[in-house]
Amino acid sequence: MEKFSCQAIVLDLRDYGEADLIVSLFNPKLGRFQTIAKSARKSKRRFVNKLEIFTLLYAVLRPSHTGLPLLEEAELINSFPRLRQDASLYAAATLVREFLIAAAHEGDSDPEMFFVSLWALDSLDKAGKGWPCRAVTAQFLVRYFDCIGYRPELEHCQKCGTAMTAGFPWLFSAARGGIVCPSCAAGPGGASQPGDSSGSRMIQPGTAKFLSSSLTVPLSHLPRLKITPAPLQEALNILWRYGNAVLGREIVSWRLFWQLTGSR
Repeated sequence: MEKFSCQAIVLDLRDYGEADLIVSLFNPKLGRFQTIAKSARKSKRRFVNKLEIFTLLYAVLRPSHTGLPLLEEAELINSFPRLRQDASLYAAATLVREFLIAAAHEGDSDPEMFFVSLWALDSLDKAGKGWPCRAVTAQFLVRYFDCIGYRPELEHCQKCGTAMTAGFPWLFSAARGGIVCPSCAAGPGGASQPGDSSGSRMIQPGTAKFLSSSLTVPLSHLPRLKITPAPLQEALNILWRYGNAVLGREIVSWRLFWQLTGSR
């Protein structure tokens, strides 16, 4: 059976047998898939410093009659070293990874998700602590929701279609998947008041504009979008609630992220 090769992000590693590893990879065409790295835990040369989570590899694989393909060679493209050197960057990358694992399925081609995730890892690797790290995380998440078919509405009221304007207390409704104007929020069947358990929360026009722009500009232009700490914190809290509503559970890595990035 012929070998094949591809670029892939390492998502997970698991011991298998006495010396092997099962490596979970994510590729734009193949989606998420698993491969076996024979003797990877014993070899001092073959896979040294290559099989680590977040790493971008050029992988050479050989189909196997027994099931999972065999990882025969791995060339390191980018290890994103700062993600392992700084606790806050590691926490943000771990959050990206867990969201990706929640959405990536075996055999499902998803080039957009791959390149958004790769952008996030590369940007975090280059980012500073604190505010830049959290800004990249927010931009990744809003693009992530778009990739999986849950693009949030951030410009018009989800109920009546009114364009967002400043000077009034708009809400973001996680249940509705977008912003809700004051009139609709207060009316029958409107969004709940901020602070309750339904996932609704106040959103300022600047926060909505940052997230909306993050959905539309090219990935290479995302660093040009500016946001101050308070609206950024508001954006992250909204995305946290929205993720809980979309996935039906909380991503565990949020706890580490809140703790190590000094947010929330």
